[in-house]
Amino acid sequence: MKSIDLKIPTIKQHDMSNDCGVACVAMIADYYKLDIAYTEIRKKLGVYAWGTTTPQLGRFFLTQGFDVEIMGLHPALFQLDSSFSDQDELIDYLKKMRTVLKDGYDAISLDHFISFVKEGGKISVKIPTIQDIEAELEKNRPVLVPLSHWFLHKTNEPPRFSIHFNVVTGMHGAKFITNDPDFGDEFGGKHSLDKNILMYAIYISAKGGIDDACILKVRRK
Repeated sequence: MKSIDLKIPTIKQHDMSNDCGVACVAMIADYYKLDIAYTEIRKKLGVYAWGTTTPQLGRFFLTQGFDVEIMGLHPALFQLDSSFSDQDELIDYLKKMRTVLKDGYDAISLDHFISFVKEGGKISVKIPTIQDIEAELEKNRPVLVPLSHWFLHKTNEPPRFSIHFNVVTGMHGAKFITNDPDFGDEFGGKHSLDKNILMYAIYISAKGGIDDACILKVRRK
C-alpha cells in the first residue's frame, strides 16, 4: 500500500466549544478550495448545544455541489440484511423509524438523515472497512469520521467514553493519518494511528447515537 499524505492543515475547533464537526467541515472545505469561513460554516450548519450530527455535516457539502455518501450500519437503525431498491424506499423506511425514535438525539439525527437523502445524499448500508477509507485516500479524497477519541491519546485524565469528529488525511503502511480538531493540546493536531485501532474507534462510537459508527465520503461531481 502506497503512502499518501493529502497535506491538509489541522483546523482547531473554538476553545471549550462542541465545534469538532464544524472544524472538520472547514478542513475539507479548505482542501477543496471553498471560499467559506469557519464562522459561516458554523452558521450554515446550525450547531446544537452538544454539537452536530453526521448527516448534518453531509448536508452542508450537498449545498456546495458535492456528491456525499454516508456508509454505515448502525444496529439501532438498520439490520445486517437491510437493503433498499431506491431512495424513495429508503426515505419511507427512515420515516417509519422516526415513529420509533421519537425523542432526543437520535430523533434529531434521523430528521437530518431524512433531509440528507431527500437533498441528494447517499446512504450505503454497509459496515465501513479499512479498505473503504483507503479507496478514498487513493483518489486523493479525505474522509470525515465520527469516533471515540479519548482512549487514543496519552492523558492524565481518567478513562472515559467520548464522541468526536476527525478527518482521515493520509496513510502510510499500517497507519492512517488523522487530523483531530480538539482544542486541547493532548488530543488536537495530526496523529498517526494503527488502521485497526482507528476502525475500532469508529465502531465503538455507535454508543453515541445512530449517526455514528460510519464514514462520510465527499466527492467532487
